[in-house]
Amino acid sequence: MTLHPSADVEDGWVLDSFHSLGCYLLCAPSKHKASASAEEAGINFMFPSYVNMADGGCAAKVTRTIEKCRDGGKVEGIPDDLTSHGLRVSAADEMMFNVYLPFFAAIARGGWDCKADTMLFFYLTLKLHMATAGKALAGWADPTKPVVAPTLEAIYDDSNRDVIENFCHELFQDSPISALLSDPKKLKGFRSRMVASLLMYYTNVKKTLGSDCDIIKTVRFKWIDCGLDQRDLEKYGDKIKERFLIDNATSLAAGSGTREEQLEKAVAGLQKIAVKNAAGMSRLENKVDSMSEDMSELMEAAEDWNHLGTWDCAKLLKLCLKHKEDFDHEHFLRGKLEKNNSGNRTKKSRAVAVLKELKRVAMEASAGNQIYFHYRYVPTRDNIEERNNYFDNVGELAKKWTTTAKNEWYNDYKSKNNIPDSGKEYTKYIKKKSNQKMNVGMNVGALGSFLEGVKTKKPT
Repeated sequence: MTLHPSADVEDGWVLDSFHSLGCYLLCAPSKHKASASAEEAGINFMFPSYVNMADGGCAAKVTRTIEKCRDGGKVEGIPDDLTSHGLRVSAADEMMFNVYLPFFAAIARGGWDCKADTMLFFYLTLKLHMATAGKALAGWADPTKPVVAPTLEAIYDDSNRDVIENFCHELFQDSPISALLSDPKKLKGFRSRMVASLLMYYTNVKKTLGSDCDIIKTVRFKWIDCGLDQRDLEKYGDKIKERFLIDNATSLAAGSGTREEQLEKAVAGLQKIAVKNAAGMSRLENKVDSMSEDMSELMEAAEDWNHLGTWDCAKLLKLCLKHKEDFDHEHFLRGKLEKNNSGNRTKKSRAVAVLKELKRVAMEASAGNQIYFHYRYVPTRDNIEERNNYFDNVGELAKKWTTTAKNEWYNDYKSKNNIPDSGKEYTKYIKKKSNQKMNVGMNVGALGSFLEGVKTKKPT
């Protein structure tokens, strides 16, 4: 269950399913709490009053609950004609208007039948679709991206781990399912996520509902009873929230604007956290680097390959590696350049010629340079520092190899055309060579054209 909403808004706790379940287990009247009776032969229901209901019974019960909240509970903002069906329709709209959510995921979450030819695929991936659609309903901008739940690891250290574990145990000790919540093989992990959510939103709930609300008093009193410093309660909650924001920075980049603008907003948010919490600087720097790489690759993905002739060799090699283009393969640049176009065929042939010459020069310098000419050697996104260093090396080395290759081409031309070491023809040759050294004509198109004829005629 990774349905946590954005933690950078004050009322995020309202949509947080773990927070709601924690409040339910701790504060609901005992007759409504989770069931663990012997008569049920070990079957435990989180909501026993919803078990074995007739068709339509659950919808009717939800509608009655809505009416009680609106009329008796005086919950603000509930429309007069809202029913459980209205919630379902709104949820369907929320999913279908999310441009990133697969159509199958909305079908799965809505519980509709799937009669398409892909029914087998649909059922085999049902859990994935359900989770993805759940994230869309929880407000994530792109529900296809991974989400990490709040974690107590953000506050654990060698001195407090046992005390906090005891707090988790004591907090739910009076729950009918306390044994399940304490069992590492059953619901202990679930319990830890609930506690993390309760602590993460503690300050926001206290601000909204007041210090005397049941959930705030329950958490605070248990915290103090377990020997923990009350002053650490909100501080630990902030640490959990900061960790949550860092772990989910890319997914939290929501709102209007292009994806690049959303990522820039997220990077700015992380930098604010970095200023506030210097202890987490290393982790934040890695995340910022990763997101900066996201932004870079988004812009590179939008590159028009029809203009590759104007790129320098370093840019061509980098993009081929990032887009998994193998210049030794017959399908090189398929899908990047329009087919049946003589101009594009020329661009492709010149790109291949230039890249092969770079590889020849690189391999003559060191056999180890082969790692810079095939995408299988590119470090993964999990090793962002290593990946950045790899592409920095590609850029620097490609420029060096380009200069070396061109010098060799000119020397070869001079030898084959018997150009003397002095005189008018030599002066013209030196001028051309000097211009090339100053990066005149260093783009892929010019280099490819130059390479096609340099060994048989004068360079142009």
